[in-house]
Amino acid sequence: MRHWSTKELWQFATWQWEQKYYEYFLLTIHGTCWGIKIGQQLKIKWGDLMNKSLTPKSKLVIDGVDTGIEISPFCKDLNLMIFKELKPGLNELVYTNFRTKKPIDYKNLAKNIQRMADGYIAESKIDAIELYPLRGMSFQIAWAIDVLKHNKLSRQAFADVGAYLGKQNVPDMIDFVKLKPIEPETEIRFDLVDLKNAKIIKEPLERSRNAIRIKDFILTIQE
Repeated sequence: MRHWSTKELWQFATWQWEQKYYEYFLLTIHGTCWGIKIGQQLKIKWGDLMNKSLTPKSKLVIDGVDTGIEISPFCKDLNLMIFKELKPGLNELVYTNFRTKKPIDYKNLAKNIQRMADGYIAESKIDAIELYPLRGMSFQIAWAIDVLKHNKLSRQAFADVGAYLGKQNVPDMIDFVKLKPIEPETEIRFDLVDLKNAKIIKEPLERSRNAIRIKDFILTIQE
């Protein structure tokens, strides 16, 4: 079994958009970009993403708390596009049904996401047997896996990403993403001087002397 990848979730999000589940489309895309807990994500208002001048913000602050998240150029373009399309109020929650004006219900979130995932899988005819069921934390997990892979799955990356996610230790992160750190193997070599371009440079011999002496050579090596 494995978690949904960001690419797979974006394909799912495209289906959500086509079904006019715009609030869930944004929830999915934002989740894979920011990696925050779903409960915190649901608190985001359009005023957290857009300035009063109706230009996209570059930093995400939720309920006056700095999340430390820099909003990427892609996300700024996306936020502006959706904002212009849906024309919500700045005080309106981002993940709100554009017709009913009702925000996503956290209590029924898992059930609704899985229902959508089942519909998407049936229509797309993809093989989802190996995939874990889709949950609210699936977006956060996809983000975490992307960051870990970007950092070559190092143990330090597991520790740092885990700290950002609020995990107690590396084993908790391993259990969360179902991946393990890749420990670098020590390579014992005996040709490192050759890799440093080591050379023996022979000085020209005087005609009156044919014997080769050590002082006739210069050894060079690059650091």
